[in-house]
Amino acid sequence: MYSTVPAHLYFIEDAKDTREEALKIVDIVGDKPFYLVTSATHLKRAVALFRKLGARPIPVPAHYYLKSPEFRFSLKAFFPSSHTLEMSQSALHEYMGLLWTKMRGQT
Repeated sequence: MYSTVPAHLYFIEDAKDTREEALKIVDIVGDKPFYLVTSATHLKRAVALFRKLGARPIPVPAHYYLKSPEFRFSLKAFFPSSHTLEMSQSALHEYMGLLWTKMRGQT
């Protein structure tokens, strides 16, 4: 079920979504604060799920999407690219996830 490396790190490999992962983590940490490291785009939904379960996550965003300054003010900004498509897909996924968890009463 849970495998450990050092005493303070856990790998939860059998959770199928963020809510299942949150339930398992709450079993481990209880009501103690802990660092929740996840993608910056996913952090809002993950924190909401954990807090709804009574957990006290300390948000630590990772994997930011950034644009270089020269890209913002160039002709490239007006044309589709694989990078902007990936950013759009990620944002859409998270907005749908937020809506889905709200509809199910999970956040």
